[in-house]
Amino acid sequence: MEALDTIRAALVHDWLTGMRGGEKCLEPFCRLWPEAPLYTLLHAPGKVSAVIERRKPRTSFLQLLPRAEREGVTYLPGKYFAVSRPEPNSLRISFAGMAPDRIRSGMAVLGRIFKDELERARAYSPLAEAPALV
Repeated sequence: MEALDTIRAALVHDWLTGMRGGEKCLEPFCRLWPEAPLYTLLHAPGKVSAVIERRKPRTSFLQLLPRAEREGVTYLPGKYFAVSRPEPNSLRISFAGMAPDRIRSGMAVLGRIFKDELERARAYSPLAEAPALV
């Protein structure tokens, strides 16, 4: 059997929004593979242990959803609601029942949030993709 310290590992957890059973099970793996990247859909900073926080979890597009909702806009990834063939890195926007001024305002909010995320990611690493937009 291969020694554990020679295994290349990546840690994946559904969401990191509190310290419940799954997060308590994740902690030993964070210690076992301290260099392994940690991927999650959504991370609420300060809601999990220091062991997990130190891993700087890599999040998905859902990380931006709470901010968008605070600003009165909700979105979901296009690939889950595609009319025909799902496309990666897409966003399907529904305008059903919205007045044109509300649509323009919502698009401005999303544009600002996505632009902020890209700028944050580029400041961190000029060659890196914005994790929340991938």
